Amino acid sequence: MISVNDLIASIDEIFPYAYIAAEKVSRILEGKEISPVIPTLPTLQNLKSEEKSEEFKKLELQGIYIFKMILGGDEAVGKTSLVNTFITGEFQKDYKSTIGTAIMKKECKFQGWDAIIRFIIWDLAGQKQFKKVRQSYLTEAKAGFIVYDVTRPETFNSIKNWYIEIKEFAATDIKLMLIGNKIDLINERKVSKEQGESLAKELGIPYFETSALNKDIVEEAFKLLAFELVRDKIQVK
Repeated sequence: MISVNDLIASIDEIFPYAYIAAEKVSRILEGKEISPVIPTLPTLQNLKSEEKSEEFKKLELQGIYIFKMILGGDEAVGKTSLVNTFITGEFQKDYKSTIGTAIMKKECKFQGWDAIIRFIIWDLAGQKQFKKVRQSYLTEAKAGFIVYDVTRPETFNSIKNWYIEIKEFAATDIKLMLIGNKIDLINERKVSKEQGESLAKELGIPYFETSALNKDIVEEAFKLLAFELVRDKIQVK
């Protein structure tokens, strides 16, 4: 993919959009359904914050809560598989690395809750070369999973770096959850549940173990995060 820009254009501002477009083109070529819309990144938008606030207030009066959610973690820890399982209910074995970020949506309705929770999910590329553009994608995120692969200790060791990066650029009140993924690979596991729980306690965030092969476990992880976000705002029957 080639991006043609004005000579004096700011590359730092263009790259985040270019990667979003590239990821959408990649998914189209794979035959996947996507939205053709390229979102306006919060740091570049011209919308007045008070107008946006009023819009969200009206939705919340109707019991509709919208949250921007990010998935962070090193390459190939299973972030894309997790979100695909959450959205489609099916595990996809063959997937390609995310280019910059992939954006997906999921509406959650929970029995006994007087609320609808809509996640706008930003699946962040884990490769180091995307670190600079990730800063734009993290802006205003209200929720997030930080994911590691229980069979690869190096992905667990980088969690603190991800935590620091997310806390620096996301919303100050972001709700995070540490996710130990691929627990179905029992014989290959190298990071124990106790290690995961200890790190989560150190970071002050909840811990959950998942496998993209099990849609019920994945659904439960998202449900727990949704509860953390709206438990003080909803009426539970």
